[in-house]
Amino acid sequence: MDNEKCQCSNFRQYKHDENSPKTWPELIGVLGDEAAKLIKAEMPNLQIIQIIHPPWALTQDLCSDRVRILVDGFNRVSMPPSIG
Repeated sequence: MDNEKCQCSNFRQYKHDENSPKTWPELIGVLGDEAAKLIKAEMPNLQIIQIIHPPWALTQDLCSDRVRILVDGFNRVSMPPSIG
């Protein structure tokens, strides 16, 4: 693991395995909490998994140790979660 700090936070920046997913399109329609559990189980080194409810307000910064899960009004994943 690389110990460089991410430019957007105090969290460490991780270099992920090339075989690791960077997006999870198969989670569209899944409940947000369940999606977070599945992502954390698959990539335990992630430091931040955010579930974002509407209206979505996101910063434009990128962090390699963060996944954002955008859900709809029914708490279902509406866009593929991705690292960044």
